[in-house]
Amino acid sequence: MSSFHLYDIQRKSGLFVRKFGSNDSIDLQENNPDADDLAASIWDYENKQLYVYPSDSGEVMYVSSDSTSDTTVLITINGLDENFEEKNQTITLTGTTPIQLDGLWTRIQRAFNSGASDLAGNVYIYTTGEETDGVPDDPANVKGHIENQHQQTRQAFYTVPKGKQFNVSGYHVSCDAKTSNSDVNLTVAFQVRFFGGVFRTQEIIAVSNKAPSIIKVDMPFPLPQKTDVRPIIINSSANGIKVHCVFEGILL
Repeated sequence: MSSFHLYDIQRKSGLFVRKFGSNDSIDLQENNPDADDLAASIWDYENKQLYVYPSDSGEVMYVSSDSTSDTTVLITINGLDENFEEKNQTITLTGTTPIQLDGLWTRIQRAFNSGASDLAGNVYIYTTGEETDGVPDDPANVKGHIENQHQQTRQAFYTVPKGKQFNVSGYHVSCDAKTSNSDVNLTVAFQVRFFGGVFRTQEIIAVSNKAPSIIKVDMPFPLPQKTDVRPIIINSSANGIKVHCVFEGILL
C-alpha cells in the first residue's frame, strides 16, 4: 500500500499517531556477562530500565517538578483511564509540591508543556510513593518524565485506546556514540503485548551509527484495542550509546 493511500485513509477516517523517544545513555555492553538478562526501554528516564507499566485496573497519578520555580507552568497529560479510554488533563505546576491528577490512569501516553513559560526544572508523573523535593524516590514509580530542554516527554511506547485499532505504518531507529566518533551498534526488539498476554517480539532490528534502520510497512500491521507497543534495546556494543526511535501509524 502506497503512502498516498495511507494518508488518504487517515484523512478520511483516522487519526495519525506518531510516537518518538530517546535514551541518552544505553549501558548494555555486549561483553557484559549479564547483558543477556538486561534490556532498556527507549525513553528519557533511567537509562538501564524497562518501563514499568501502571496497573491495568488504573492507578492514582501525581505530577511535580524538581524546581521550586515551576509554579505557573501548564502541563497537559494524555493517557488512558481505568477503562482504557482516552483521557486528558491540564494542571498548573506547584513547584516541588505534588499535584494529584483526577481519577485513575492505566497508561500515560504523552505529557507536554502547554503554557507560555519554559520549564525551569524537570517534571515527573508518577504513582503513589515517597518523593524528595518533587523527585520520586523509586524510579519504577515514574510513568512519565519531561526534561526541561525538550518541554515534553520522549517515550517510544504506546497503548491502543479502547474501541480503536492502531495500524503501524513504519518505524525508524538510529544511534550514535555519546562521547566519541567510534563505531557503535545495538539490537532492538519491536514488541507488542495483547491485553492480558505477554510481550512478544515481532521483529529484531540491527542498527549502527553508520546505518540507521528505516522501515516502511507496505501493508499496515493492525493492533487491537488495549495492545501495548514498545521497541526495546536488548544489546549494545558499548556503553553510553544514544538511541533514537520513531514509530507511527493510523488509529481507526
